[in-house]
Amino acid sequence: QSLHITAESHVQMTPRNELPTSLPKSAWDDLDTQVNEGDFWEFVIPSHFVQPSALLFNWMNKLNMRDRRDDPLTMLTELCGALHDNFTYAPYTTGVDSPIEQILTTGEGVCQDYSHVMIAMARHLRIPCRYVSGYLFIEREEERHIANDASHAWVEAFLPELGWVGFDPTNNQMAGHRHIRVALGRDYHDVPPT
Repeated sequence: QSLHITAESHVQMTPRNELPTSLPKSAWDDLDTQVNEGDFWEFVIPSHFVQPSALLFNWMNKLNMRDRRDDPLTMLTELCGALHDNFTYAPYTTGVDSPIEQILTTGEGVCQDYSHVMIAMARHLRIPCRYVSGYLFIEREEERHIANDASHAWVEAFLPELGWVGFDPTNNQMAGHRHIRVALGRDYHDVPPT
């Protein structure tokens, strides 16, 4: 009739290294070389919840994110902020199986929707991007819509010289020592909480 799962962990996190504000324009070429020589294929192609569509491309045009410009870090930082500014965090407006078209149509969703949209846009730009499932330790008032015991989602993108870098579009911030990573996947389909 029921199933109870209890998980307890002691987590010690250290602050991440400070990131530059941008990368050289040549980072696009460096990224292409690393993607072509590395094992990133599953993080640059569509996946279960991350599918390209006309609606996605319309949003990319609106946000000026359809084509590569500047450098990968600058574009991802701007994309993170644009998704935060253009979508409304609204619990219970989407479900775990909602396609990204739902948030793209209504403008409302939760952390997994923000993450799926960012992943789809990054992959269109041929930036390897993966879904991160975990928890965000809350210590600031502006993050009050997420409880410490609620799961959270954000993305990690692979960047030249930096490796995998975390972006939290729900809160418009870089993922840091308060982002407790539990699992990685192509999208939510790979890493449901249980």
